[in-house]
Amino acid sequence: DKPQLIYTTTYYPGATGVAEAVAVHVADGAEVRGIDVKLAKVNAVSIRGTVVDPGGPPESRAFPQLRPRNSPGSPNMSFGSSLQQDGSFVFAAVPPGSYDLVAQRSSTGSQGPTAMALLPIEVRDKNLDGIVLQVKPTPDLQGTVKMEPASQCDARNMSVSLAPANGIYYYGSVQPAR
Repeated sequence: DKPQLIYTTTYYPGATGVAEAVAVHVADGAEVRGIDVKLAKVNAVSIRGTVVDPGGPPESRAFPQLRPRNSPGSPNMSFGSSLQQDGSFVFAAVPPGSYDLVAQRSSTGSQGPTAMALLPIEVRDKNLDGIVLQVKPTPDLQGTVKMEPASQCDARNMSVSLAPANGIYYYGSVQPAR
């Protein structure tokens, strides 16, 4: 199939990216006239692939998501896809840009993904076919959080989060010191 022409997210004055957008300042209760946003059309493509998740039971398989990358200030959006029994997926009508293709699996009772795959991709003017996302167990990171004075800290009400550059967050609970 060929790329299809779709309307894409458009910012004033007709920009398709936040970096090119122009802010419109409107005071409380005021009206602003003469602001027209012409919706932009772009060629969108399909992304086809397979999630390989050898450790995942069928009821908790890792589902794929497509997340825009390097778009500060843009709405937090992602594309979802259904996952077929054979692990195949299709994202349709994806506009050009930089994305992270992610598949995550969580186990019952876990506070974050227990296995995942991440693949940075660039969408341009052609469909992407044959992508394979190999899901692997997420590593555990162990360390110590020290607060001084220790008497002012209750670790039972504390959590630690890691925020890597790829935008995928992992949350874990803090275990009291022994």
